[in-house]
Amino acid sequence: MNANNAEQKILTNVKRAVHDLNNIFTSNLTSIEQLQKLLAENENAQNLLTGLSINSTRAIEIINSLSPTSKKLKRRISIENILTDVHSTVKSSLENRISLKINIEKNLPKTEGYYTDLYRAFLNLTINAIESIDDKGLIEIRANNTSKNNFVDIYISDSGSGISDENLPSIFDIEFSTKARESGQGLTIVKEIIEEHNGSISAKSLIGSGTTFTITLPTIPSPQKKPLGKKIQNILLVDDDKTILELFSDLLFSYNYNVISVDGGKKALNKFKNTPSFDLIIIDKFMPDMDGLDLIKKIRESNSETPIILTSGSHETIEQDLTYLGINKKIKKPYDFEEMLDEIQNLLA
Repeated sequence: MNANNAEQKILTNVKRAVHDLNNIFTSNLTSIEQLQKLLAENENAQNLLTGLSINSTRAIEIINSLSPTSKKLKRRISIENILTDVHSTVKSSLENRISLKINIEKNLPKTEGYYTDLYRAFLNLTINAIESIDDKGLIEIRANNTSKNNFVDIYISDSGSGISDENLPSIFDIEFSTKARESGQGLTIVKEIIEEHNGSISAKSLIGSGTTFTITLPTIPSPQKKPLGKKIQNILLVDDDKTILELFSDLLFSYNYNVISVDGGKKALNKFKNTPSFDLIIIDKFMPDMDGLDLIKKIRESNSETPIILTSGSHETIEQDLTYLGINKKIKKPYDFEEMLDEIQNLLA
């Protein structure tokens, strides 16, 4: 085997491994979502499930960064999970002289972005708050819906030394530095991250009384359950992962959709030919018996205009121009249920 063939084989194996791991985490996140609904009143269970969700999200970003062809893609992420993660990280290393409180409004909508980047920004602000307190003090992390639609406000406050009126306008400048705060380069990066997420950041401070950073981020409204009594819509769900099929079928059924799940392209084609009344088809790209794109071609050859969602763990597939196949939406794995449900509702509206 020559070097080029060996390199190609390694690349193929990496892509396959990323695909398989994305399938696993799609199943995990869907299971977590179901358990959170079933155990809504159990606080201890919710805490454990939040930890699992946080670790899964972080693992997903690490896995996808390993692929040589991967690019960063924004995902729906829980603001509550990020802030809880920051709180847990910092609390374990805090000295007794500093109290750290967290107060997050329940059922905050999600935002779209990069978990690791937002975690880094909020962690940076919290560490800055710690460094501003010379003796005993208090740090508070709060989050709530704003008076504006589809936005959430995050506050990180401290009772530290504060920032002077003279320095306050310059704290996000790259060259800014004071002894009370870490270098402005850190705050410059924080500002860049927040603005990359279409948000804003500001600060208020009083010497001797502390500082409050306010971050405003756009959110995505959660999908609503379809009312009973309307026409039942039929969805064909095609994936080689039986766990994903089972979990998503159950969740979609709970939102009043009728789902027929099939674990392979050839079976799906046969089901489509014998049941031509589907309102929507969701197809995974990588399947061993028939590639998802080949399945879509055959469906389109029958002159079907049924809306199709293509799912894939491959960034190359998501970025590829597939308009000639009449694909209505491409979704990168692993996706969460709300993301998929939102696209389904849009296509079947």
